[in-house]
Amino acid sequence: MGLSTYVGRFNSFDASLEFQPAAIEQSRLTALIEIGSLDINNTDLKSDLMRAKWFNVKEYPQAIFTTLSVIQTKDAHYDFLGELNWRGVKKQVPMQVIFHGGANNLLTGK
Repeated sequence: MGLSTYVGRFNSFDASLEFQPAAIEQSRLTALIEIGSLDINNTDLKSDLMRAKWFNVKEYPQAIFTTLSVIQTKDAHYDFLGELNWRGVKKQVPMQVIFHGGANNLLTGK
């Protein structure tokens, strides 16, 4: 009846976080997603989604999120407002983040 829910993920992506634990509002996140790496365990559906009607992966192979600002909304909760650039359209989207704390990196001492 067309009511099924699909679960998927992108297997190929890259992200970088410039994290400022003493001033989280100055942190910046950048993420790049390879749209063709979609994994939904259904080859027919993936083939359909990669076409021009949906993801149009031939013309727009990547989606990019870049942080514009970080705002604390309550204790340990932040909104990373970013620009999502996908299919030639740029839109501001919020990403809600909860900071659970941090620790020193054993390898770098930072």
